[in-house]
Parts: sequence; C-alpha cells; structure tokens
Amino acid sequence: MSPRGRSPREGDAGMSLIELLLASSMLLVLMAVGLTSLLGVKDGAAQARTQHDLNEEGRNALNRMAREIREASVITWAVNPDGAAYNENALTALSLQADFNRDGCIAGVTSATATCPTPVLSSTTNPEQLTYCFDPQGTAANRAYLWLIPVRLTATPPDCQLSGALPILAGNVGLFKAEYRSNQYRFDDSAPFGVTTWQELDAATPPTGDGTGGDGDINTAAIRGVNSVVLHLEMAKDGHEQTYTTQVDVRNKP
Repeated sequence: MSPRGRSPREGDAGMSLIELLLASSMLLVLMAVGLTSLLGVKDGAAQARTQHDLNEEGRNALNRMAREIREASVITWAVNPDGAAYNENALTALSLQADFNRDGCIAGVTSATATCPTPVLSSTTNPEQLTYCFDPQGTAANRAYLWLIPVRLTATPPDCQLSGALPILAGNVGLFKAEYRSNQYRFDDSAPFGVTTWQELDAATPPTGDGTGGDGDINTAAIRGVNSVVLHLEMAKDGHEQTYTTQVDVRNKP
C-alpha cells in the first residue's frame, strides 16, 4: 500500500531508461531526415538560381552580339577563328563595322551618298567599329570576361585591355569561339553539305581567296566573303557549366 492507503496504478509508472533512449534515437532520426530534406531543397534552389543567372547572362550577351553582327556591313578582322588551328586557350576576337545610326557614315568615313555630320557620332561613346574579345590567358581578374572594344582590329592584340574596353560579361566565361561562313555555295567543296567555310573561301581563286590551298589566314582575303557567324559561348559558375550557340547573318553586307 502507498502512504495514502492505495496501490500505485500501472499507468503511473515512468519511462524506463531503454524506452527513453529509443524515443531519443527516433527523434534524432526524424530530425536528421528533416534537416537533410531541408538542405536538399535549399541546395536545389541555389542550383536553380545559379543556372538561371548563367542563362540570363549568356542570353543577354549573345543577343547583344547577334544584334550588332546582324547590323554589320562587314566583318573586318578575326583572331583565332574556327578550324584546325583554333586554340581554345588563346585570345579570340571578332571585329566588325556597322552604320548603326543610319547616317551613311561609319567611324567618320563618308560614303558615296552621304556627308558625315559634325561632330562625328561614331566615336568611343557611340562606336560603329566594334571588337568582341576574350582572353583566357589574361590577368586573374579579367580572364573570365568577354570584352567589347570600341575599335576594329588590324592585327592580333596583346590582350583585350585596349582603350575603351568594357565587359559585356563580367566573369563566368570559359570559352568564346566564332565560326565564319559564307553563302557563296559555289565554293563549297564538300557539297551537298551546304556550308561554305572561310577555309573554302581562302582556297578559292583570287580575288575571293588566295588560290589553291589558300594561305591559311582568314584576314588576307577570305574574310571579305564572310556573311554569317556562328557564336559559341561557354559559361561556368559554382560547378555548373552551360554552352550557348547561335548563328547570325550579316544583313547589310554590300
């Protein structure tokens, strides 16, 4: 009998040590499962956000380049073009010129039908001669940038840090490559492939190219016949990689 004169009921008994340990273990397991699920959701959201950011950056850069190349009258210079000699670790650049403001002038040069205004609008603040430049061997701070330079090249530059250079993409770029093509299908020696490469233009007889076999340099003759560019852009961030590709036709080539 208890001090109050009655026997303790079975339901009044406390938990044994074993029961307490089992309950604690089950609680820890449930907490671990919940925490793992929460971390998985958080990690998935972070990955989705990173992927979204890459897509937005890549799309904006390609859209800008495509818009400007589409308006170009000519591709003026190419550094490290596609082909057997292409090196993804070397500086790659593409120059063009375009009459963006439709005044009949490009970089102060008067056309046969127009007189350039004064002051000339085609300056570093409103360039009509542009170069896109990517240098994977550049400085640590700039090697993942894709640059816009408000001048056209006449030779391979030492780097992309020319006067007035500004980044189209500030970081995350792993590769920039350009393929140069033509709609002069009579020079397509791999018909019916349907694509005339700059190498085929180069091998054509002058003035289109440099003769049988060509000289292997796109800038001596072949570039004059280029009227289509395929852009390849690779970007990477936090372990995520994405490749973007678009083809652009030069619409205003005379």
